[in-house]
Amino acid sequence: MKFVAVAALTLLLAVPALADADPPARCHSADGQPKIDACTAAIASGTVTGNDLAALYTQRALGYVTLRQYDAAVADLKIAIGIAPDVGDAYVAIADIYEIRKQFDLSIPLWDHMVENWPKLSVVYGFRCRARARWGEQLDLAMDDCNTALRIAALHSQPTAHAEMYVDRAMLYYRLAKYDLAVADCDVSVGLNPHSAAAYYMRALAKKKAGDATSDADFGSAKDIESAVAEPFDRYGLTP
Repeated sequence: MKFVAVAALTLLLAVPALADADPPARCHSADGQPKIDACTAAIASGTVTGNDLAALYTQRALGYVTLRQYDAAVADLKIAIGIAPDVGDAYVAIADIYEIRKQFDLSIPLWDHMVENWPKLSVVYGFRCRARARWGEQLDLAMDDCNTALRIAALHSQPTAHAEMYVDRAMLYYRLAKYDLAVADCDVSVGLNPHSAAAYYMRALAKKKAGDATSDADFGSAKDIESAVAEPFDRYGLTP
C-alpha cells in the first residue's frame, strides 16, 4: 500500500506554493481555492496519468475539504480510488470526511477494506480504532484494533504514530468510564510526543471526570499548543 501521508487528514494538506509554479506543483502545495484551481488545470491538461492523476484528484479533494465542500471532495476521492486502488491516501481522506459527517456506517467499511488488504500496517488498525472510539459503538472491536495497532507500531519504532494511538485508546477508556486508564495512556502519549495537543486535551477530559483538579492545567497546555484542539472532541460529544 502506498501512502503519501499516513496521519490524519489534516496532515495531508499542503503548504502555500510559489505563485509561478506549474499547475501540478501548485496542486500539491497550495491550499483552498488556489489549490482547487491548480488541480483542475493539471487534470484538464491531459498530460498526467495513473497514480499521479489519482494524486491530483486527491489533492483537489483536500482543497474542497478546507472549504467544507464535502460532496465535491467525496466525488473526487472516489475517482482517485478508481484510478489507483492501491494508493491509501484517498481512502484515509474519504473516511475522515465521513467521520466529520458522523457517517460511521460509511467510514468503518473503508477501514475494514484497508485492514483486509494491508494487514501489516499499524495505522489502518489505529484509524479503525479511532473511528469506533469517535462513534462510541463497537468498543470491544475498537479495543482489539487499538491493541493491534500499538503492537505493530512498537515493532517498527514509530513513536509519533504510537503516541496518537495511545490517545485513541484513551478515548476508548474514557467512553468506558475507565478514567484512570485513559489518564495513564495519555501520560504515555505525552511522554512520546510532548507537543500533542490531543494527548493533553484527552487527559484533561479524563481527569475532570475523575475529579482531578489538575485537569485545568492540561486544558491550558492543550490550547497553548493548538487553539482549536477542542473542535474534533466536541464533534463527537467529548466535552468537559
